[in-house]
Amino acid sequence: MSEDFLAFVLMPFDKAYDDVYRLGIQEAAKEVGIKAERLDDQIFDSNMLEKIYKEIEKADLIIADMSGRNANVFYEVGYADARKKLVLLLTNDAKDIPFDFLHRPHIIYKRSITNLKKELIERLKWAKEEVINRKSTPIKTDVTISSSYIDRTEHSDTAILNFKIELHNITDAPLTGIHSIYLYSGPGWEIFYEDKKCKCTKADKKPYNLRHIVKPDFNAIPVNDWLPLDIKAKKVMAYSWREDSKKDSYTIQGTMRIDLHVDKTCFSTEVKISTEVSWEDIPF
Repeated sequence: MSEDFLAFVLMPFDKAYDDVYRLGIQEAAKEVGIKAERLDDQIFDSNMLEKIYKEIEKADLIIADMSGRNANVFYEVGYADARKKLVLLLTNDAKDIPFDFLHRPHIIYKRSITNLKKELIERLKWAKEEVINRKSTPIKTDVTISSSYIDRTEHSDTAILNFKIELHNITDAPLTGIHSIYLYSGPGWEIFYEDKKCKCTKADKKPYNLRHIVKPDFNAIPVNDWLPLDIKAKKVMAYSWREDSKKDSYTIQGTMRIDLHVDKTCFSTEVKISTEVSWEDIPF
């Protein structure tokens, strides 16, 4: 069992739940390499609520038994949720899950510790992997194309893509020390940020051709928050001197790599780009 991976258990302080905790929750956690603790396993001399707050903050994930609609457990789950902790819900009876949490996955064990252990093992495997992924890659990246078109001149057709990159900090700690973002592309692309062309070098990552260096106007992403980057990309698709090269529309598909450089660390992600750019001779 890993002493480094901790699940804090929220449940009523009632001996009726001892077997659920010892034989169900703790045994399931042990199978997955997780140390599961609840408050009465510990010796402390501070205020109980303050201690619960500290344990929730320290824990990698929360396991909460909502059985009996215990007011203290509901309050503590609300706090853990507000702190963006990953919370696994259990209940003996489905009606004990509050309305606001019904949409979330939960285990209904119907007084069967065997069922609880079996289902919780599978849920904990997923939860542990999810928490590890969040720690190793704290940034979730979304890319949305807001507009695309062809800029046609006498000499060429140039594809213009306007897209937004959203960088989501999915952890419960601020991400600081951001100093640059690298966008990796294929040949021919020019990247602009805040209407300024980004410096471009030969890519140091295969199979990409170019590396575009974006200097963001922020150096931190707050806890559980996100920040957008508005990017413009240009690429010549056809030249007039090439016979039959110009088209009314062009399909653009491929993968773009995004590297976020934070102090001595780099977080990388790859996103698929797929769109059709068109030229239309429409008078005002």
